[in-house]
Parts: sequence; C-alpha cells; structure tokens
Amino acid sequence: SIPEIGTIVAKHHPAVVLCLEPFGKPDDPPLRSQANGSMAVQSAAMAGLQLMQAAHAEGIGSVWTCSPLFSAHIFRSVLKLPETWVPQALILLGFPAEKPAAADRLPAGTTIRMIE
Repeated sequence: SIPEIGTIVAKHHPAVVLCLEPFGKPDDPPLRSQANGSMAVQSAAMAGLQLMQAAHAEGIGSVWTCSPLFSAHIFRSVLKLPETWVPQALILLGFPAEKPAAADRLPAGTTIRMIE
C-alpha cells in the first residue's frame, strides 16, 4: 500500500525505483516480442546491479526489493510515472550502521565447475 512504501522510503532514503520501458513493434512475431521482453528485464536488472556495485565502491549499502512487481500501479501513481514504464525494483541506499566482518567463503574451485 502507499503508506507502506512511504514508510520504507522514509526510513531508508534515498531510494531508486528501477523501471523498464517495453520496446518492439506491434507487428513483431511472437518469438521476437518475447525476446524483447526478456532483454528489457535483463537490461534493467544489469543496470540495477551496476548501480549497487557503484554504491558499494563508495561505501554505500544497498538493498534490492521486488515490491514494485506487486504494486506497480501504486508506484506509477505516487511517482507519476508514465504508463509505459514498468517498475521492476526498489533499491534502497544508505550508509551501514556498522561494518560486518567478512563472511567465510568456500574456495572458488569448490563452487565453480569448468566444462571443457
């Protein structure tokens, strides 16, 4: 709901609403249309990842939430987004209250399988 979104953003501002805009032609064949949709979602996700990595490089924490997928109409209304934009993620940004210790990691050779 609108109050929940407002509370999240107020507590964790700033925030970025990541959107995509579908592309293609109305007469595109179904396979092309489906591929365009997949590429749009993948492109938006990669843009969000790059934003989060850039924030991390500056010491800024980030959290990816998928809430816009379940309430796109609310995001469109509150933020006055164009109807053609499809909200994909709400990325919350901020400075961490504390710096956690690095997590123990498995050696790459135990988690990655090379196929030759």
